[in-house]
Amino acid sequence: MLTDRTRDGVTALGLPAWAAPPPPDAPGSSRRGAAVRFVVALVVAGVLARLGHRVPATVLVAAASTVTVVGVARPGVSAAIDRAVARLQAWAGRALTVVLLGALHLAVFVPVAVVARVLRIDPLAPAGRRARAGRAGGRARPGPATGWEPVPRSTGLYRRPYALERLAPAGARTAPAAPGPPRRPLARTRGALGLVVLLLLADVGAGALLAARDRPPAARPDPVEVLMQAPDVGARRGEPWAQELYDELMAAFEQTRYHPFRGWTAPDFTGRHVTVRDEARRSYEPAAATGAAVEVFFFGGSTMMGWFQRDEHTIPSVIARLAEADGIPLRVRNYGQPAYMNWQEVMLLQELVSRGEVPHLAVFYDGANELGAQFRAGPSDDPIHLQARAIESRLRAIREGEDDAPALRRLWEAYSELSALHRLVDRAAEVVPVIESTAPARVEHPWPNQAEHPEERGRAAARLHHRGVELARAAGAGFGFRTAFFWQPMAYTKARILPGEEPVIGSWGTDPGAWSAAYATARAGLHPAVIDVSDALDGVDEPVMYDFGHTNERGAEAVARVLYHRLRPVLAELAAEVAGAGGVATR
Repeated sequence: MLTDRTRDGVTALGLPAWAAPPPPDAPGSSRRGAAVRFVVALVVAGVLARLGHRVPATVLVAAASTVTVVGVARPGVSAAIDRAVARLQAWAGRALTVVLLGALHLAVFVPVAVVARVLRIDPLAPAGRRARAGRAGGRARPGPATGWEPVPRSTGLYRRPYALERLAPAGARTAPAAPGPPRRPLARTRGALGLVVLLLLADVGAGALLAARDRPPAARPDPVEVLMQAPDVGARRGEPWAQELYDELMAAFEQTRYHPFRGWTAPDFTGRHVTVRDEARRSYEPAAATGAAVEVFFFGGSTMMGWFQRDEHTIPSVIARLAEADGIPLRVRNYGQPAYMNWQEVMLLQELVSRGEVPHLAVFYDGANELGAQFRAGPSDDPIHLQARAIESRLRAIREGEDDAPALRRLWEAYSELSALHRLVDRAAEVVPVIESTAPARVEHPWPNQAEHPEERGRAAARLHHRGVELARAAGAGFGFRTAFFWQPMAYTKARILPGEEPVIGSWGTDPGAWSAAYATARAGLHPAVIDVSDALDGVDEPVMYDFGHTNERGAEAVARVLYHRLRPVLAELAAEVAGAGGVATR
């Protein structure tokens, strides 16, 4: 019978016992296979959902459910799926075999063979014979003295080990295999090139997987783009939400979008402490503001936007509360944008009023960023902003570097970005201790050459701010709204630095002497319409500065009270106009 086996382990078909055909599938095996596939798909979908990839997980569950139902209803379909999966596994196994064994060969056997060839060592020779062969400058030849014997070609052994060959009758000698065509050097070259191509593809594929798993390596952060973390200073005491607030602010700031005229703008964001809608941060809304109310738009940089302050504790929110206590209904909008200068704020105001969003009063709060831009890219009377130099450098790099780079260099750079080997080498370099150089370390500041002409930088900041004020006032006259301008305080304008605020002096790499001189010069040249409130923090008897420009919520409240004191007469007058007009704004 076909299933009988002889004593030498050969079946009646002439096949080795281990090569006998497998038994047919038992009934229900297709259904079990479908069930196993479905369970595996659910596990993978659960992992994807846990990692936050809900859409792929949903698609995977839907596809697995459809395939499972069809497979259970029609076993033939399930069997076809099993065959397709088996073929896919076979091809994947072959590909992994070539890649993994090829990598092992290149990483282990090739270096060992090169070293053995250079040192004239035969690893297969016994120790004594190997040493004598090495001293003689040759290889150990097979023979009784080495323990190796030549294999005759006319034996009945398999010519292809681990492959199925029909056995010759017992005692018969197989004829020597017919000599095949000689291996040509070109064929070997094709094989080597194919192996190299496969290894490169595997390297790129593994690099793509690593890039999908890991976040892309961040470029060296710009000191102005990445605001300082909530430092351990006196202003942080009593604010347990500081780090959580900072994380939300950074999450919102890192998503800023390119704007063709203003440079950048903040996208919509929703958090526990930070909410942004249509470029305006959420503010406190008095109950009386639901009806007729005075519309006030606030403009400024991060200090107006409320860096280190929760939504309802920013300067506009505090002013809304103070007006509510005085019976003045306000509806405030906080259009403060991180790192904005007055010129960008005026452009934002023009965009708003040109599409019909006209306030009763537009309030501007500036100073620190005006000086920062002058130290970074000035002195300049032309409109600039804090990212002007960075954008210019990037455009120059694109124009002078990438466009003129040879094609091979660009190809190599593209491969380096996708290569898993390069990623592994870069990560290894990060953990390898770097030998310290005796040369002094280079310190990069966001404001280079601060000591050069600080007074001229201050005068340029005042002149540029003067032009922005004139534009805003002209827009107000044309569209029928009022304007107010304030020059903000900072650490270098305070009468005294309180205990706990010492670390803020020199923060962000600022030069206190240069900034103090520039600020004093700028204050002396301000537009007559600008109200200088740079001493607004002098009366606070507790540390409020997180860095040289940003305050905690207590500092924002102190500034808001000073601003409201100056704005109250105008707000009361506007409220009377709105009430007299029956809720219709008269501007």
